[in-house]
Amino acid sequence: MKKYQTHIILTIIFCMMAFAAHARRMSPRDAFSDSVMCLVFKYSQSVDTTGRAEHKSYAYTKFQIKTNKRNATLMLVPTMYAVAHGGGRRFISEFYNQMTLDANGRPVAKRLLNISTIPHRSNTLSSVLKYMTPTVYGETLFETNILSPFHYKNRRYYKYAVTQLPFGKAQVYVYPRLKNTQVIEARAIVDSQSGKISMVDFEGEYDMTRFYISIIMGKDGFGSLSPARCSMRANFSFMGNKITGMYTTVYGLPKILSDSLNNVADTALMAKVRPIELNQDEADIYKKFYEKRKQITDSLNNNIPEKNFAKDILWDVIGDNVLNRISQGFGKQNQGYFRISPILNPLYMGYSERKGIVYKFDLKGGYRFTENLELGLRFKGGY
Repeated sequence: MKKYQTHIILTIIFCMMAFAAHARRMSPRDAFSDSVMCLVFKYSQSVDTTGRAEHKSYAYTKFQIKTNKRNATLMLVPTMYAVAHGGGRRFISEFYNQMTLDANGRPVAKRLLNISTIPHRSNTLSSVLKYMTPTVYGETLFETNILSPFHYKNRRYYKYAVTQLPFGKAQVYVYPRLKNTQVIEARAIVDSQSGKISMVDFEGEYDMTRFYISIIMGKDGFGSLSPARCSMRANFSFMGNKITGMYTTVYGLPKILSDSLNNVADTALMAKVRPIELNQDEADIYKKFYEKRKQITDSLNNNIPEKNFAKDILWDVIGDNVLNRISQGFGKQNQGYFRISPILNPLYMGYSERKGIVYKFDLKGGYRFTENLELGLRFKGGY
């Protein structure tokens, strides 16, 4: 019996020695890679986030949408009705938002200013806008979608290649182990001593949209956990429709306007808060839009137009409100708002053997009593 015990003990010792020898044989490159990724995974826990929940900042977003190809089926896509029915093929929008964090540390935007050449200032490709507020160190990048490669729990879904750079930096390449819409490719520049990400690019595809995102992260404190600037190119494809969107968001802007503003369309105020100038292409879109609107206004002043029932009522009024989300502000200074999901849109329908055909809708509302007190209500249902 003792002979067998001795044999087992010697076997265990031999295995441990072999494992230790293997650990010693790990190449310096692999050791560096493991060290950097461990620091990246732990970085968010090493940052002092005191005061982050109460922190309030402001962000500016501009985006340009170009319709490369479109057909009648584009009207079936939520938030794309205005682009499908509009006369132009290039549109531009600008937002100025107040940014706070919810209980889970995710960004929440309240729109103060909104100017746009999209008909009725409709929210077009609104699902893509959430890609502009990624939580890089979170478990998911965009709300509940896309697994972040820089969260420890998601490391088994990705492969990492780390290259040492001068000045204490490292470049991290990330590849998904399996192709899936919940994983992405990424490239990041990180501090090899702390694990702090300074720049990162993401590439992926989700919800019929192929996206390419470039992010410059904040520099210090809890600001380093969030983007300072985010740029994105998004290619949307649906049944022969091809839409391209170019987005830019600048975060961490100071307070300039009153927080009581709510989705106000004011070009003078937007010019006051705009942190980056419009390029020539963007300025031309605005110029053509306002020139056309002036021509229409002048024409209306000189002529009484005939009513076109099919266009003015069926398409512009009924079609817009049935297929798109309905939103409205109220109060002397637009302190309150409500939003209702589309009344009837085929893409909101579903089917199950137990329930049959179902249709989901979402009702949200809110009222700001003071700058520090706001009441919100949300109701989800279906039939």
